[in-house]
Amino acid sequence: MKRILLIDDEKINHIVIKRVLEKEEDFSVDSAYSADEGVALAKEKEFDYILLDVEMPDKNGFDAAPLLMEVTNAPIAFFTGHVDDDVCKKATDLGVAGIIEKPVTKEKLLETFLS
Repeated sequence: MKRILLIDDEKINHIVIKRVLEKEEDFSVDSAYSADEGVALAKEKEFDYILLDVEMPDKNGFDAAPLLMEVTNAPIAFFTGHVDDDVCKKATDLGVAGIIEKPVTKEKLLETFLS
């Protein structure tokens, strides 16, 4: 079973991603609703992949990614509705594994986590 940590402040994103991944494949999705909660979970448990929202109230994904990288080796993908050259450059500079654009399709989610 692959373990995914979803860090996003929007509850609807947790519902959709859990429903798709846990129903379609052998995935377990843990939820964190803030960057700080996500870092704490990453310290406690091992994950195969982290899906990190870029825009959150407590800390943005650009600030949270280095903190996560200090506590886990799991690949991190930014999860955002605002993909532009600046976001892509920052993601590359941080060493983030990829970017998944919102709204995400079932096919894109499965492609990302099954490859």
